[in-house]
Amino acid sequence: MSGAGGAGQECDPGRVTTGVWKATRQEDLEGLRGVTELDGTLDISGEVHDLSPLACLTTVTGELLIGDTRSLAHLDGLRSLSFIGARLALIRNASLLNLEGLRSLRQVAASIEIRDNRLLQTLVGTVVSTPEWHVADNQSLGSLAGLEHVEEATLWIEGNDQLTTLYGLRNLRRGLLGLIDNDALTSLAGLGAVEELDELIISRNDRLVSLEGLERLTTVQQLSLWQNRHLSSLYGLDGLVSAGTIEISSNDSLTDLSALAGVTELSQLAVSENSGLVSLTGLEQISKLVGLHIRENPRLTSLEGLNGLRDVVNGIGILGNPALTSLDGLGSFSAGGGLIDLVDLEGNGALVDIDALGGLARVNQLAIKDNDALLGLTGLEDLAELDWLILEGNRSLATLRGLGARTIHDSIRITDNESLPSCEVEAFMERLDGPPDSVLEEDNGTGTCSP
Repeated sequence: MSGAGGAGQECDPGRVTTGVWKATRQEDLEGLRGVTELDGTLDISGEVHDLSPLACLTTVTGELLIGDTRSLAHLDGLRSLSFIGARLALIRNASLLNLEGLRSLRQVAASIEIRDNRLLQTLVGTVVSTPEWHVADNQSLGSLAGLEHVEEATLWIEGNDQLTTLYGLRNLRRGLLGLIDNDALTSLAGLGAVEELDELIISRNDRLVSLEGLERLTTVQQLSLWQNRHLSSLYGLDGLVSAGTIEISSNDSLTDLSALAGVTELSQLAVSENSGLVSLTGLEQISKLVGLHIRENPRLTSLEGLNGLRDVVNGIGILGNPALTSLDGLGSFSAGGGLIDLVDLEGNGALVDIDALGGLARVNQLAIKDNDALLGLTGLEDLAELDWLILEGNRSLATLRGLGARTIHDSIRITDNESLPSCEVEAFMERLDGPPDSVLEEDNGTGTCSP
């Protein structure tokens, strides 16, 4: 009896082999000739160059691993294979040209990994259902043709130096998408069907200049934009309404966030190390955050764009923004509301006032460190209660009179503020309802205090 696709072999539907089968030489596959099901794992590597002994194989219940082969150019011997019960991995096959031999494969239960096959130019032949794809470091792969059937999946597309188009993903609607280190990719055209993603990671794509192609995306749980050095705008995200976390980091050509103007729901926002960013315009509709972190954006002079913000539940960190002169634009916190966990203002060398924090009444930890131009703490008059207070290394800070706190439970650390007279610290301590558990006051100024 000869099975379909059996290439003339006698295929016995009842012939099952069990266990882990490793083949490093061509003759190692002969024991699977005529076998239709392998109940276990098949691991092919080394000198194997012809898969025709597997022509009857329809099922592998475990993993199918084909890796580190030298002369295997095609997968034609797998034309009967329809099901893999775990992972399919095609890794470091020096001569592999195409995946045409997988045309009968319909389901891979765990994931498909196609990595570091230097001559592979196309994925055509993979009309298969699987929850997760890894396509990485295939130096000759120019497109994702062959993935047109994918509507929902986890996809990691990484390190494919010749990849220029994403049209192979034109039917993708939801899932997770990672586009990382694809140096020739200039456009996201082809992603026009994407509506909702659990996670979208776009990182180290050196020629990508915008996000056009994502116009139908309305919801994403986590959006990460990292180290895309020529990304000059976020256009393409104009339809985005709801996000869990947005992280925008080290995109040197990005100047503003105006394409995010449609976002009304957001939990975490982190904007860091964007050397060309001059504005946060585009965030005006966001009224509540769990966390806000603005760090090391050297040209950012203002927080305008956050004007609609009324509440940050866990904390805010404004760190290392050397051109930022004030917190104006941060929003208007209502008295008794606002941040309840952490306020961390550190290393903002031009910051001269923090008036925008007015209205805060209860903060667990307030840390103000190394802000060389900050003269006073005006803006914190309504802040009545703290657990920890840290004032450290603020070269120009001369008074604590703007700090309204009357209760500090755990710790006060006021050190290395060279313009702050110790008598200012003593006067502040006298205003407290009672001493905290720990107090450290040292290396501050020696000047006098006005009455």
